[in-house]
Amino acid sequence: RQPAERHPDAPDLDVRGVPGRWPTAIARHALNAIAEARPTDVLLQYTPQMWDAGRFGSPAAVWLAARARRLGARVTVIAHELAVPFLARPDLALAAGLQRVQLAALVKACDRFLVTTETRALYLSQLCRFLGVPEPGIVRVGPGALPIERKRHLEVGPRMTPRIGFFSTAAVGKRFDVVLDAFAQISQKI
Repeated sequence: RQPAERHPDAPDLDVRGVPGRWPTAIARHALNAIAEARPTDVLLQYTPQMWDAGRFGSPAAVWLAARARRLGARVTVIAHELAVPFLARPDLALAAGLQRVQLAALVKACDRFLVTTETRALYLSQLCRFLGVPEPGIVRVGPGALPIERKRHLEVGPRMTPRIGFFSTAAVGKRFDVVLDAFAQISQKI
């Protein structure tokens, strides 16, 4: 979405923003850019509320993936957030249901679906079997990435202790108390 800026670590990589306030307008303009560029592959980073779709989601990402495939591009969707949980409030229960329908349609509309953790892959595997599509692949990012092997230090000194990190947005409903309790339990064993 406009305005788009080049990334300082990759200044030669072309970046193109598209206009639009609503998800369907952004998807339409993005499809026009895809049609103009005629790429072999389209990578779509998905969240259920992308492009300010709101809690009920939008068919925009599903439409974009399906149309990009019709243009001849292989479409890969990468998702971290799949859908909000079912909650007792009627509007949130409806949102959770609609986001799951949207997710199923997107899984069906793309060539390849990737998630960021094993638990998300397990969550989607039954849906993929039901839809008759390949099971999702896993691309670990951020805190879900595979650890880099630490080189052993030859210097004599205190033993290196593990460092445990946690990353999340500071949003309402995040259970930081659970994380802190887990750290307390881990520190007793390690």
